[in-house]
Amino acid sequence: MEILEGFVKWNEGLSNRPKLKLLVDKMPDISEMIYEQRGPLYYAEEDGYVNFFCYEKPGQGYAGREFHIKLKDGTQKVLKGPWSSNAMAMNEVGFGPCVEVSITDSKKVMELGYTFSSCAMTIKKILQFQDRIQIGKGYGIDNPIARGKSFKFPNGSKFHLYWEGCHFEPAVLLPNGEIWIKDEYLIPEFMKKGNIFK
Repeated sequence: MEILEGFVKWNEGLSNRPKLKLLVDKMPDISEMIYEQRGPLYYAEEDGYVNFFCYEKPGQGYAGREFHIKLKDGTQKVLKGPWSSNAMAMNEVGFGPCVEVSITDSKKVMELGYTFSSCAMTIKKILQFQDRIQIGKGYGIDNPIARGKSFKFPNGSKFHLYWEGCHFEPAVLLPNGEIWIKDEYLIPEFMKKGNIFK
């Protein structure tokens, strides 16, 4: 799977965290994925695409739908009504690392900016194509850190990933080496603690 292009939806004016919107050359076939289990968590990765479940016993996740999956040891398992879980939970137990994204293989969807499919992708895959991900011309919401002015990304700013603990999210690496994340502006000392994922 190749990331052809992408952009960050910053969700300006909302409390929602930013989201990566990606155009890929092909959508994966999740029915062929092989899972690894750690406790109630099931994780599969194929060419950067990630799928996961949280399952302890039959439940009502996915409206009680059954998922027939294959584990790495070759055994088959049926998950009845599992829950989806999230990338941070997978990262916490040592899977991945991965991050939640929205993807499509349709250029039209990419142009419209909606009707993507939600999923997760490995950090390694995203960084492989990070130069194809646009950050936008600026962040238009007034914020006190920018002293009441809209923050504009300087020329030479690039997409990057910020992480804290097991959580990853889109960020902007500025030409002076500082990093910007939604609602915050981080100084180089923070980067020295290892929070820029390279």
